[in-house]
Amino acid sequence: MNDLKDNLMNIVLEGMPSNEGHVELSDLSLFITSFKSLLDKLDYKETGTKSNKYRIIKASHNSPLEFAIESDFGNTFEAFNNLVEDVRNNNANKKDYPILKDYFGLIKKFNNKFTKMSFKNTRADLDISNEDVKKAKTLIETNSHSFGSVTGRIEKLNIHGNNRNITIYPLIGNAIECKIPDDLINAVVGYVGRRVMLTGTIGYTAFSDFPVKIKAVEVDCLPEDNELPSVDDICGIYPDLTGDLTTEEYIKKQREGYISE
Repeated sequence: MNDLKDNLMNIVLEGMPSNEGHVELSDLSLFITSFKSLLDKLDYKETGTKSNKYRIIKASHNSPLEFAIESDFGNTFEAFNNLVEDVRNNNANKKDYPILKDYFGLIKKFNNKFTKMSFKNTRADLDISNEDVKKAKTLIETNSHSFGSVTGRIEKLNIHGNNRNITIYPLIGNAIECKIPDDLINAVVGYVGRRVMLTGTIGYTAFSDFPVKIKAVEVDCLPEDNELPSVDDICGIYPDLTGDLTTEEYIKKQREGYISE
């Protein structure tokens, strides 16, 4: 498969010696799903959409497995090349944490499920190595923790089997993965799609300016904007708030700690 064009990516995967180099179907399925997720994020970063379509147009399997993926346009493959090189050269962008996470998810099976993983197009010929896996892992793993709170909207929930995980999306920063104790599961299920405040141990990476994980011990559902009281709603609800002081005197006292003469 040497007839590459800008919109083609040639991929070679070789399985473990225990399988005589053959690739297990489950491993191939996970690889393709991970690669598609990564390409979608790169496409969105480059174009602001996920409009690129991908097709497997050639495949051969004589160990190793080799196949070619065609895209509607080739800039996403170029972005993939740049990502790999940026990680190798310690030039990855902090804003790309979700992309880096998907990249690690793609290549982490090297030397575990695959003995060879390579990507080739007209611009690059990239063979994944243990060093690539190590560098990508360093960028996404948490290395510092603190106790605190994060807020965001619950948009993903996984309680299948022993999983007790949700993902919240804050207004600023990356999606935050949250581990929930059993005693909070019922509450969390009822809050899916709502904004919440999670309190617990927050995890940070050395590479990201925002939290990426939290092990929650408390969850509070926050009101939506249309559920908050208006100025008219709160007018007059505490008529004795200022005591014997006038409104002006009370405000001065709160701001300055004393009443001016």
